Amino acid sequence: MAPYPPLMRWLHWFTAFLVLVQLSFVLLNRAVYEVYPVLSEVLIQAHISLGALILGVTLLRFGVRQWSNVSLAPTRPFVRRAARSMHLTLYVLLCVLPVIGYAHLALLGFDLRLFGIVSLPGLPFNPALAQTASLLHSSAGLLLGALILLHVLAARFHSKLDGKPVLRRMLPTAKVRN
Repeated sequence: MAPYPPLMRWLHWFTAFLVLVQLSFVLLNRAVYEVYPVLSEVLIQAHISLGALILGVTLLRFGVRQWSNVSLAPTRPFVRRAARSMHLTLYVLLCVLPVIGYAHLALLGFDLRLFGIVSLPGLPFNPALAQTASLLHSSAGLLLGALILLHVLAARFHSKLDGKPVLRRMLPTAKVRN
């Protein structure tokens, strides 16, 4: 089975890298929030900018995937449907999380800037709705983490136990056969 096209592989691993950096910003912000408020503000702004970048890369990935002629590894129909559902859910979460995060902070009146340059429009001040958005954002983030773990385990399962070259097809070093 042929590897995924290089652009799809690059976008996949770039997204994975961005999500890991995003998680590190969240964890670091939780550690410094009360002690270093200026650093916390920088981390929040970086988190917002990275979220927007993840949204853009995810939309690009989805487009590339739709127009690529790539098939899933041959497997049972149930497994193929589960894989498609998993990928779609990951794409949706990677798009929805930045939007909900933006709504959370904008509803609290934060001055939001992408990469310190582009100001995002504010929303009417609404702490109650912001709290709901915060809860949704946190819950969606936890769901994303759980699905990423399941995604990795499924790739390992298909590679090791099921004999399918799923993981090898996505590795950056995979050679495209003509």
